[in-house]
Amino acid sequence: MGGGPYRARPRLGPAMRIYWPWLLPLLLTSVVIFVLHAGKDQSHVVKARFFASAFAALVPWVFLSAPYSFWVLACVLWFFTPFVFALFSVVFNAVLGR
Repeated sequence: MGGGPYRARPRLGPAMRIYWPWLLPLLLTSVVIFVLHAGKDQSHVVKARFFASAFAALVPWVFLSAPYSFWVLACVLWFFTPFVFALFSVVFNAVLGR
């Protein structure tokens, strides 16, 4: 079996300290899609934003030395951000009395 030499990958904690900027496009995309509702009439724009940000979150695992758990964390982050934004919206509206 070919392949290069095995390179040790850091654990999730140290990887997060190194590669956290790669998760920002995913968070910003979720804000644009779920909070600002930008592109709600143009599904191809939403899909393009999602795939571009998902690829950015995938880069540390595929091309750099982040562990697979980094990618799993990115997936969990993407899945739960709409719920977090919805919760903040409810709390914010309750505080404002709307």
